[in-house]
Amino acid sequence: MPVDYKTVFWVLALVGIEMVAEFLLQKSANDTTKNMAQSNEFLYALLLYIAMPFLIYNFFKLMKNEFATANTYWQVLNLVLGAAIAQFVLKENLSYVNFIGVLTLIIGAFMISWKKNK
Repeated sequence: MPVDYKTVFWVLALVGIEMVAEFLLQKSANDTTKNMAQSNEFLYALLLYIAMPFLIYNFFKLMKNEFATANTYWQVLNLVLGAAIAQFVLKENLSYVNFIGVLTLIIGAFMISWKKNK
């Protein structure tokens, strides 16, 4: 099965921007010295989230009538990267059950995107 590089680009852009925004929001929420209005991280996250509908629109337009597949790529990659950031950047302790859940998500994404031979 050939790789569609446009799809890879859009899903990585979508997930990358969402992950950065989520990370900034987490950093802002953890800063007890500032409120939301004083936090640069919150402002940057807000600006990134304003860009999200444009990315989502282009991603869905590219995927045409494959909403389930497109949404699965986006959400699973978001969850997998979120777990990786939590484990390695934010130093949260994820359990083995959490890792099995992430592995199940990855397997599910492959199963949803699997095409029948015509």
